[in-house]
Amino acid sequence: MRRLETPQYQFALRDEAHLRGLFERVLREPRGEAQESHARALRKGVCDLVQRAKADGRQVETVIVALKDIFGVPDRPNRAFRDEEDTPANVLLLRRVVRWCILEYYGPATDVPVRGD
Repeated sequence: MRRLETPQYQFALRDEAHLRGLFERVLREPRGEAQESHARALRKGVCDLVQRAKADGRQVETVIVALKDIFGVPDRPNRAFRDEEDTPANVLLLRRVVRWCILEYYGPATDVPVRGD
């Protein structure tokens, strides 16, 4: 059984296909306006999920684990990636997603560094 099918994470099932599709589009697009347009759509989808989850009383950690499962990126970070240029694109994008998730959950006064997204 997949994690998203367990009771704790089922809240994210309805968004899975949509968010995964947006995530994959961002990864496939070359840098430029089209990629940023897809990234904005992904951010909106992530923020919508976060708002619903928070309203249902879910912890931000639960939402992050669900997002990692949706996007197929492992729970545990790989410490072997020292520099951004060594880090796979899906891991870099997931880092942005997690940052958006935390900012949406707690608001802009968090200590999450914001780098233009």
